[in-house]
Amino acid sequence: MRYRMLPRSLLAAVLATSGGCDLVAQLPVITSVPPNFDAATPQKILAATITQNNGQLNPSLRVGCQVFFASPPQQLPTVRFVPAQQLAGNVYNCVLPASLPIRKNHVLMFEWLVESINQQGQATPVARSGVKQFHVGCPSPTQFLRNDQAAVLGRFAGVLTSDQILGLGYVPTHPAVDTIAVNVGGVTVPTLFTGNKVFRGMGVAFARSTDILAAGNFVPSGLPVSGQPNLLLMQPSTTVPGRPDLAPLGATFTLLGWAYAVNLSTVPGPFPPDVGCFPLHEWFFHEAGVHTLDGGFSLSLAAPGVGHARLWDIHVWSRASGLPALGILNVTGAGGATTPGAGFDTPDGSFFHPNIPLP
Repeated sequence: MRYRMLPRSLLAAVLATSGGCDLVAQLPVITSVPPNFDAATPQKILAATITQNNGQLNPSLRVGCQVFFASPPQQLPTVRFVPAQQLAGNVYNCVLPASLPIRKNHVLMFEWLVESINQQGQATPVARSGVKQFHVGCPSPTQFLRNDQAAVLGRFAGVLTSDQILGLGYVPTHPAVDTIAVNVGGVTVPTLFTGNKVFRGMGVAFARSTDILAAGNFVPSGLPVSGQPNLLLMQPSTTVPGRPDLAPLGATFTLLGWAYAVNLSTVPGPFPPDVGCFPLHEWFFHEAGVHTLDGGFSLSLAAPGVGHARLWDIHVWSRASGLPALGILNVTGAGGATTPGAGFDTPDGSFFHPNIPLP
């Protein structure tokens, strides 16, 4: 793609600091070449063709690349400037430092810059390519996500009963036994309820039965495989009046999303799992805790219920476009609105993105 960007005020500043209009009689045109290296490539190169007045760039202009890597939401990336080398004609290369430990599923963000340097050594952008994204080791990350959604929907789409989900090899992870208030003839009567817990922004979770130990612990081992989720995240057809966190046993379910998870004993870190084309920075931790008897979740390992250790986790949310979204919650509206919009809120720290090693 071609870019030609320079505000009038910036252009005036460049002309004033460069000593005349010859330098930028016509703004440079940057044509960035899509990268094609992978994690094992010895020399990782960004390439572009840059012209000015349909010819070579004025030699007094500086060319380089700003690069950083996509990071979890709480982790600030490190932005680097890599000077470009001019090759034959109008071809320029930015060679990434060999010291950068780039892995498959790192997501590189980069932008080409052409800059004017004034007498004080200050740089003013004359042209820039706009920030571009390159998913290392994945020629088509978007198609990977589309294929993942298609594979999962192919197995679990439609309205399903609890028995049908069980027949597909998945069991509820948060069965709920609780006391609810029921109106009987105008009198509120405490009644024992049995059903499933509904989590706000996640729905009702069903775990792959092969990941459940006899003791009831959720212990997914081995690297996940795209299209074979460890968890199904379902929207119930109904909830108890006044209790959006409880779905009765008679509810039916439709698929909202799914999750891939693995034990830290299998992938201890500091890097997240390398699975398909899921970006490294999208993985998060599901903290160690206890699935309590009322169907909720407690970070206190002393709470009564069934516990599990910390897990690597990634949630994939189905979208009508065919391209699913990634995120802890199923955010479906402005201001962080979720589907389901109500239900049980997990304690702070139940799910969180850790800092990961970034190149």
